[in-house]
Amino acid sequence: MQDEDRREEVEQFISSAETLDLDLKAEKKAGEIYANLRSNGELISDADILIAAIVIANDSILVTNNTKHFSRIEGLEFENWLEEKHG
Repeated sequence: MQDEDRREEVEQFISSAETLDLDLKAEKKAGEIYANLRSNGELISDADILIAAIVIANDSILVTNNTKHFSRIEGLEFENWLEEKHG
């Protein structure tokens, strides 16, 4: 029963989530992110750079559990919904 509840929860989330496209604005932002990370010696995967660029270009918030990589990107707002909240 728990797996079925979780599946329904995920399906509801997906059906309400907005899909963002890779456009020229995001492509330019990806180039900036890549250049900054490279100059700092902190490169991450191209896919993560593109994800971050799309999120920033659309003034959105990224929900991820990969805070180690995404924390390197200046101007990216993200949340980790799996992280335990304290306080």
